[in-house]
Amino acid sequence: MGNAATLSCQYDLEQAALYSVRWYFGTEEFYRYVPKETPPTLVFPVSGINVDVSYNNISHHKPF
Repeated sequence: MGNAATLSCQYDLEQAALYSVRWYFGTEEFYRYVPKETPPTLVFPVSGINVDVSYNNISHHKPF
């Protein structure tokens, strides 16, 4: 079993709207955040990847 990792994404869109954040392991998408979709967060099954959505800390504030 591998080690735990924390992934984060910081961005400055200069007042533009965020369309999506997508994370991949190789060519396989395992996490997607699209604020305008319902639900906005999707997790896809990828061997060896476990996403704990309870740690989701999506902020709609400008991070910088």
